[in-house]
Amino acid sequence: MANALISALCSLLALTALPVAAQTLPDPTRPPMTAPESTGAAGAAGTEAAVVTGPVLQSVILRPGAKPVALIGGEWVTLGGTYAGAKLIKVTDSAVVLKGPNGTETLKMTPAAAKATAPAIKSSDKQVKKTGSNP
Repeated sequence: MANALISALCSLLALTALPVAAQTLPDPTRPPMTAPESTGAAGAAGTEAAVVTGPVLQSVILRPGAKPVALIGGEWVTLGGTYAGAKLIKVTDSAVVLKGPNGTETLKMTPAAAKATAPAIKSSDKQVKKTGSNP
């Protein structure tokens, strides 16, 4: 009797878990389609988001001995190349600059994030692990 009850309970739990397993998750590598408001009380509270209009910087590739490349709005653009009528004039690790008929525009990889450098680790701070039984 107890085994039948346990089997029935396990079957019921398995059936209730199916809808959860069937849900699709968003792609974490997809660029955001919205950006936080930069001004106003709603932007400061972080409760509302503005729809991004215009080009979006998705990726930057800096290669030694080759021209830098940026992925802007799904299109690969080499330094000196054009995107939507604007020339790519500068590429850094976190931003690009486009120069077009309406002036220059800076696109940042993550507009709301501030970049910070991690502190350097001194060689005296590193611990050496010893393995084996030999001293």
